[in-house]
Amino acid sequence: MFSGLDRRALYAIKSNEGGKFSAVEQDMAKTEMRDRLHADTGIDVINVDGKLAPGLKKVINYLDNVSIEEKGSFDWAKQRGEAQADYEARSRFEGEEPEKIDSTNPAVKLIKAALDSLKALNDPSKRVEDMPQYKQAQQLFDGQQRIEAPGVDVKV
Repeated sequence: MFSGLDRRALYAIKSNEGGKFSAVEQDMAKTEMRDRLHADTGIDVINVDGKLAPGLKKVINYLDNVSIEEKGSFDWAKQRGEAQADYEARSRFEGEEPEKIDSTNPAVKLIKAALDSLKALNDPSKRVEDMPQYKQAQQLFDGQQRIEAPGVDVKV
């Protein structure tokens, strides 16, 4: 149903830009976006040498090249921060030093710091959402949303 739409249009549906889309349509757009990310980055495929870090790096590059509207979402910042944390951890696990591919986005930096702090705590009762840096990222994002105007005007 959504295979003919570009990622920007899918994001508009997923985020319910304009309040015109049903929960089913939003879920379908989210699934299509996830499927495309997996297909475009090969994240589900292990390299011939058995390493996963190169695929995780492709996810980061993919996320860095989505639309400005998508990059303006907290969901994107969380995905980008998680992808970077996963890439760095997996690279080190595979015996390699990860490349420096830090995001310039302040919310991504805070989410990444929250994930690093959570890992350092080594407390299974804690979640990333419990970390002060994550809460700061949410506050930062909420403050930006009050300042910025909405992104895409979707016509149905």
